[in-house]
Amino acid sequence: MKPNTLPPGPKGVPLFGNIMDLPPKGKREWEHWLIHKDIYGPISSVTALGTTIVILHSAELALELLEKRSLIYSARPNFVFADLVGWSKSLAMLQYNKTHRLYRKLAHTMIGTQAAVFPYLALLEKEVHRFLFRVLKEPELLFHHMKTESGAIILKIVYGYTVEPHKPDPLVQLADKAMIQFAASTVPGSWMVDIIPSLKYIPEWMPGTGWKKTMKEWRATLEETAEKPLQFAQHRIANGDPVKSFVADFHNNKGGNHTPEDHEALKWTALTMYGGGSDTTVSTLMSFFLTMILFPDVQSKAQEEIDRVIGTTRLPTFRDRESLPYVDAVVKEAWRWHPVTPMGVPHATAAEDVVNGYRIPKGAIVMTNIWWFTHDPAVYPDPLGQSLGS
Repeated sequence: MKPNTLPPGPKGVPLFGNIMDLPPKGKREWEHWLIHKDIYGPISSVTALGTTIVILHSAELALELLEKRSLIYSARPNFVFADLVGWSKSLAMLQYNKTHRLYRKLAHTMIGTQAAVFPYLALLEKEVHRFLFRVLKEPELLFHHMKTESGAIILKIVYGYTVEPHKPDPLVQLADKAMIQFAASTVPGSWMVDIIPSLKYIPEWMPGTGWKKTMKEWRATLEETAEKPLQFAQHRIANGDPVKSFVADFHNNKGGNHTPEDHEALKWTALTMYGGGSDTTVSTLMSFFLTMILFPDVQSKAQEEIDRVIGTTRLPTFRDRESLPYVDAVVKEAWRWHPVTPMGVPHATAAEDVVNGYRIPKGAIVMTNIWWFTHDPAVYPDPLGQSLGS
């Protein structure tokens, strides 16, 4: 095999390469790329206008590259559209550098250890009780209640903000809007300016530049999402009325001596946790409720365990987790059944590499089909639970 051979993939056309082989609009990415697994094996690739995208359908290979060879594979792709919106400042899209390490260190102080998370467990339980009350009162608004609860938890933990209890909360709605835009901004190949970066210099009055209006609107949404809750928290701290939160702890540790760099680090680290926490929690809750509807026998077994171990006079708490192994397994199954990020967060290569005899060029986008990892029949004999539902 020639050392310059890329991983296998569909044959492209002159000049444009595999641009027609990218996921069409509206198609679920993981299903689109899953076809590659059957045709080309655990690693495949496409190249569009000089950008190579490598798709991994092997959990072992993904672990080898993203963890054991992390120095090569920890960079982020240059999503020009997302960068113009401003998402490249967030921890999820930040390049692996000194700033990235600083932001991760800040995030670690809040969610990096069990000891760091422990002070917030009582808050989580209180918000769950409020959620259950809302569901009992208005069960037809279940989806809305899930959004409210997840937003309430992360806003309280990060900013010390209490959501509106009985009507739509503006910050919860803002985070939801921003995360929908983030997802749309970072789909490889969905924005022509990502493929032809020079398009960003074309004047707005020229035909075909409608994406620039979208970019400006989304940039305003992102800036408001990053600034609005932070201003609330800092105003409360300045008035001598701090509530324990990530922002309050940051101010206490700094002793009031904040540089502009400190402000940027706090702003974007908090935004990453705020946006990611609100979005991912809703997704997993939706998966859980759907599984309970589709598999009532599993729901009955979980309820039996709770009634037997906890009784019927109180609700379970985090302290009961080890005593509820079946319920714990059901929760983990909700994560597996419908993973929140089925194609993961795209990575990029900081240097050229050789994998299974194939050349991975520097700057290649590397994507992992996590949906397949969690639905591989060789690992999960009945990955969709069809035997349970029959």
